Amino acid sequence: MAVLLCCAAVFLCRIKTMDNEKIKQRIFARRKQVKKNQADAAAEIGLTETAYRNIEKGPTRLVSDRLASIASCLGTTEEFLLLGYEPVQASADELRAADNFREQLHALAEDYESRIRGLQDTIRHLGDLLEAKDGELTALRKLVRELEARG
Repeated sequence: MAVLLCCAAVFLCRIKTMDNEKIKQRIFARRKQVKKNQADAAAEIGLTETAYRNIEKGPTRLVSDRLASIASCLGTTEEFLLLGYEPVQASADELRAADNFREQLHALAEDYESRIRGLQDTIRHLGDLLEAKDGELTALRKLVRELEARG
């Protein structure tokens, strides 16, 4: 779980620091590829042509709420605009295998946690035994000293 959270944090950090110029270049190239002009794209997204032009060529930052509507307008995904490629779609067999792996991993984690709890109980029990034996040893030493003192 910690690994997944770490990966998600890295991805989110990467999006925040994403090079807006590269994203703008991909938006421009994709708009040309789907043969739309800026006016049509702006109207479809609900922006003025000037606002859309600022997205492609101006100061507008793109990692925002508008990215989803721009991607939809251009018939692509946010991932493509952000990263420059489409994520690989897993097949049904791959998804089942991943689910199976997750279940096995979860079962292993539960088994290890159970074993760890058992070992912790054993350690506590051995600690208690050691403490009891230490008390017996102390009592025996005291008895030996008393016997030696008597002579």
